[in-house]
Amino acid sequence: MNIAVVCWQELNYLKQMARIRYRDGFPVPRGYEGITLFPFGIYIRLRWRHNKVLINHEKIHWQQQKECLCIFFYILYGAMYLINLVKYRNHSDAYRNIPFEREANRHECNMSYLAKRPKFNWIRWKIV
Repeated sequence: MNIAVVCWQELNYLKQMARIRYRDGFPVPRGYEGITLFPFGIYIRLRWRHNKVLINHEKIHWQQQKECLCIFFYILYGAMYLINLVKYRNHSDAYRNIPFEREANRHECNMSYLAKRPKFNWIRWKIV
């Protein structure tokens, strides 16, 4: 195989990967185990660093944020949260029913999900 092709494939692979950082405190909000902040990385609390399900959950969010060009992810996420907050009248239900969270929660245990995940798959998880 041509060395240029190998280098190009490796570069594309690196672009797909999220940098995972393990730390307590900022930027992980109190009450959460991890947070994904595209393009900066995935942040996981130290005590959860070996939890493959949580890491997979956050990697799903990484893909969602890339698809939505980051800014649109945050706009949609916030809008859906507010709609759900009016509907459910509590933070927990509003948060869990955001389509981005529903997709990530549904597939977080499937470690091969990201390899076969259709783009924009979160769209099928409508607000209920």
